[in-house]
Amino acid sequence: MKRVRKFTPVSMYDAQGLESWLEDMAKQGLFLKKFGTVWCVFERGPARPLRYRVEPVREQDGDDLLGRSPMKELYQDFGWSYVTSIGNSMFIFSTEDENAPELHTDPELQSGLWKKLYRRARRSFWFEIILLAIVIAALCAQLWNGGFILSLITSTTPIMLLCLPLLLFQLPGDWAELQKLALMVEQLEAGVPLDHRTFYPRRNRKEVVSLVLAVVLLLGMFTVQYVLPFTGGGIRPLSDQTAFPALTLAQLEGQELEDRGYTGEKIVDGETITVNYSNFSERNHYLLCWNQWDVVQTGTIRPDDWHRLEIQWYDLPLTFLSAPLAQELLSDAMGLKSNVWWTSPEEGGVVWTVDYFTHFDDRFLAVAREDRGFQIAAVSRGGKAAIVKYTGNGDLTDHLDEIMAMVK
Repeated sequence: MKRVRKFTPVSMYDAQGLESWLEDMAKQGLFLKKFGTVWCVFERGPARPLRYRVEPVREQDGDDLLGRSPMKELYQDFGWSYVTSIGNSMFIFSTEDENAPELHTDPELQSGLWKKLYRRARRSFWFEIILLAIVIAALCAQLWNGGFILSLITSTTPIMLLCLPLLLFQLPGDWAELQKLALMVEQLEAGVPLDHRTFYPRRNRKEVVSLVLAVVLLLGMFTVQYVLPFTGGGIRPLSDQTAFPALTLAQLEGQELEDRGYTGEKIVDGETITVNYSNFSERNHYLLCWNQWDVVQTGTIRPDDWHRLEIQWYDLPLTFLSAPLAQELLSDAMGLKSNVWWTSPEEGGVVWTVDYFTHFDDRFLAVAREDRGFQIAAVSRGGKAAIVKYTGNGDLTDHLDEIMAMVK
């Protein structure tokens, strides 16, 4: 027999609509073999009328969904055959006998089974609310720690922003289904039997769309969080960075640094090491910033004599983000919150002096100085932005042309 898949147009909690749909499928020669919330599997055969009934699973049947159970045996005695189950919540039965008796003659007694299912559905709905709150909290945490623009281009923030409308898209439909189930329970409690033949939607792509989007977003989140960080190639020698003309310690320190023999290399056991965690370049890939570089150069590191330069450079596909990113990076660096090599400031804070040299359109250039000698330059132009963090004897304002050249 040929198996056929059909999208499920009816919610699993709409028992009357589901029974009506399955009966119409049987009239077309399609007989249910497996139920799924997204699609159902049917077996094709000669068309014939069938009656279907959807029943909540009783507690004594819950541990034996696939084998014999009191409910299955009772239905079989009355001429009904077990077809399949809906998760661990409901059984589906069918019969060709038009005169096969209904097992429920007391609607109030029947309401007890559906009320338990309603409570389960209500818990699932509240779980969706909690999940939405978790996504919002995680998104706020990312934005709080890294700033909006930086989080947008270097973290899973874009995907989490897409998760919000997906969750919000789900809630109204799930709430409507929950209310429909509640009305059915109220009807049974009032002593009104269920109408097993009712209207049902002919098409319902909500579950399909939700499933596809959920899979895409989960794969995207996994890729951004765990795959992209390993695609940049790891740390490299400074000479491997050719994306932009990076400012160097030698330019800032001049002859003094050269006299100290600084070359950015180390000799270990007679072998020249051109890359280490004090002097390296590293390329990173992010979802909204595929070409990002970190460049670190270190001359000396002593309590009274520091010579160190760090550059973070971003090539953005969205040009309008470059200037806000540069300003955000400057503000973050002045706050001494992350990615800095000096210790936290003493109680009382740090006093910064900021000079703005270019601040219009998409161009931005500013240099900040701290009273102990730390300097920061932030620059943007076109779709590129960079932050320069420096401590040493030089002056970043003497190298504005070199700084601007990094974002040409």
